[in-house]
Amino acid sequence: MAFSASLSGVVQFATRLTVGYLYDRIGFKRIFNFLMLLNIINGLVCYQVKTNAWLYITCIELNYLVLGGMFTIMPASVIKTFGIYYGPQVYALILISLSLEGWYSLFIIKVVYGYLGASEATILAIGSFASFIAFLINWNFEEKIDFKNMNKRGLLIRGDP
Repeated sequence: MAFSASLSGVVQFATRLTVGYLYDRIGFKRIFNFLMLLNIINGLVCYQVKTNAWLYITCIELNYLVLGGMFTIMPASVIKTFGIYYGPQVYALILISLSLEGWYSLFIIKVVYGYLGASEATILAIGSFASFIAFLINWNFEEKIDFKNMNKRGLLIRGDP
């Protein structure tokens, strides 16, 4: 595990540089979909390979790759989608929701695993299903500000086009 923890720093560093570069070239949608596909596969496979140290470490590092990629693409894509006025507020809400996600994970572990007796593989499959839902949402997502609808609702402020 010490090796995996050390390697995770390298994976995070390389991921953030690579994903940042790729975001400028290919945009949010392709990168996010790729990260969600990795997350889906990882969630479905990692429990099955837990007895093979190298494959399990690979799954752990893939998880760090997804996390690093998400934290790299989110700030720029939120600003691009919600503008420079609302973007920071939306990003702050996203970061706050991470603490709520911790409570949700605790609920899943306590209720689904603890009380209902579901296996660890089931818990990971639930996570994979959530990534699949995110993949589907992103499939129809456009990374742009909808000025027409914002104007109709009186949400445009001075400085917006």
